[in-house]
Amino acid sequence: MNQEIKQKWIVALRSGNYKQGRELLCIVNEKKEEEYCCLGVLCEIAAKENIVEKTKFLDCDFFRYGISGYVLSTEVMSWAAIDSSLAELPANLCFHKDGGIISCNHNSKPINLGVLNDAYNLTFDEIADVIEKYL
Repeated sequence: MNQEIKQKWIVALRSGNYKQGRELLCIVNEKKEEEYCCLGVLCEIAAKENIVEKTKFLDCDFFRYGISGYVLSTEVMSWAAIDSSLAELPANLCFHKDGGIISCNHNSKPINLGVLNDAYNLTFDEIADVIEKYL
C-alpha cells in the first residue's frame, strides 16, 4: 500500500470525523448523517483528492465512488496501491478482540478489512491499528 495514503487513512479513521456504518461505502442514515465503512473512509479521501467522483446512487440513500458503492473501485485501488477491492490482509493472521480470537486468516478464506468492519464490528480505531500493522 502507498505509505502516504496509508497515513492519511489511519489519521482519518482515528479523527472522529466519520460516523461508522456497515455494508456500504457511504450511506445516509435516518438522521440524515453520512455513515462510512472503513473502506468508504478511504474512498472519501480519494474523492477529496479528485481521484474518483462521489455520486448519490439513483434515489437511494447511499453513494458510489466511481462505479462502486460496496467495494473499492479500480481507481481507488490503483491510487492507494491496494491489490483487492476489500483490502485483503496477509495470510495466517489471527485477530483478537476483548481477549478472544475473533477470526483467523487462512489461505482458503482470506480476511479483509470489509469483514472486520461489517461482520466483526471492529471500531475505526481498531481497524486503523490493523492497517498500521499489516498493510
